[in-house]
Amino acid sequence: MNRIFMLGALAFSTLQSIGCDQCGCGLLQGVQPYDRSNNFGLQWRMRYLNGDVTSPGAMLLTKHGGHVATAAPVANYTEVYQALELRGQLWFGQRFNVTVSLPLVNNYQSVDGVRHADTYAMGDPMVLGRYVLLGSFNGFDSSSVRQRLSVGLGVKSPLGRHDVQQYGETLDHDLQPGTGTWDALASLEYMIRGPRYGGSLGAIGRFNGQNADGHRMGHSASITGEFFRVLRVRRLQVLPAVGGY
Repeated sequence: MNRIFMLGALAFSTLQSIGCDQCGCGLLQGVQPYDRSNNFGLQWRMRYLNGDVTSPGAMLLTKHGGHVATAAPVANYTEVYQALELRGQLWFGQRFNVTVSLPLVNNYQSVDGVRHADTYAMGDPMVLGRYVLLGSFNGFDSSSVRQRLSVGLGVKSPLGRHDVQQYGETLDHDLQPGTGTWDALASLEYMIRGPRYGGSLGAIGRFNGQNADGHRMGHSASITGEFFRVLRVRRLQVLPAVGGY
């Protein structure tokens, strides 16, 4: 009896949903061919999710806190989140740089083989400014060891759509191209590099706001580390890297 009472209390206590944030914030500097130089590029990322969702009592609850329940004991979810990110980094002097990111996203979902979402749209742009607290300022042509400790603050703006409808229904929050919120970013990064080897370690946090519908994505933090090798082929530099996220 006590167990039934507790389950009922939990079911009616979900007044606000806090969901995961699939769009990510991979704005850490990572490997750069030249130190303190402006650069532009493309980054593609993809996340694939697949699994069977089951619930006791022949009821399937949605993954966003149980707002809706259907009379299906088992369902197979497949979700694919892709983003082609236009990115640029501009340096202003020796200590300050700004990174700008504009993602073009494709979010897909199918349930039991039936497509429920397949969106192609612009996501929410991000801007992150960094300041070099400690570092070497001997230029990218130097053969000596260089290192840098940087801190950063930034913002994500709600320019991507967050009210897309497909197949007669409004898509779930994490399937929308944008979140409809202003979010704050903070980063801390360390890099060391010699003439042939180097490594970096960085952490970035994201503090999400609440949109007009009262929904807030979960706050997130991530740590990225990598080790790289500098290979010179004639006038080109190739930087293979291995790391973890």
